[in-house]
Amino acid sequence: MEGNHRNIIIAGDGKVGLTLARQLSAEGHDPTLIDQDHLVLEQTMEQYDGMGVPGNCATMSTLEQAGVRVNGKTVNEAVLESTNAYLAAYVLTIVLSTLVVSLDNFSILTNLSGVLACFKNIGPGLELVGPSCNFAGFSTLSKLVLCGNMLAGRLEIFPMLVLLSRSTWFKR
Repeated sequence: MEGNHRNIIIAGDGKVGLTLARQLSAEGHDPTLIDQDHLVLEQTMEQYDGMGVPGNCATMSTLEQAGVRVNGKTVNEAVLESTNAYLAAYVLTIVLSTLVVSLDNFSILTNLSGVLACFKNIGPGLELVGPSCNFAGFSTLSKLVLCGNMLAGRLEIFPMLVLLSRSTWFKR
């Protein structure tokens, strides 16, 4: 597999990051861990073979230090900013939608899985929106939010945000 080497980057040296690093090391990979806590990172690096990079994984300098490259070139700052903006819009949409749908007083698992099922087209949710249930118990407001999630999931988030922005509909 020479020439086809993949650099595995793990952002965060918490429980999940450490578990991933251990598993990947056991499978013969050399993952790179990025964490802001230098002491935790040093302790982890003593336990397994791999590279540790102190810093914020959302900054260009840290990613360059970790060796992140696409087609042999370092990742462009604009690409990193666009990716961060997309991730922020994605998470914010899910969180806000779940909060609005939670007004119906169903369990958090029902609400979150319903939002994710609609937003990412993953099929049925869990509990009250599971395979043998439906969304009939939700209020009209929740159903409208879930319909918006379906559209955002199919048409992408940014076009939907542009469609909903004030500047699209009103000239200044």
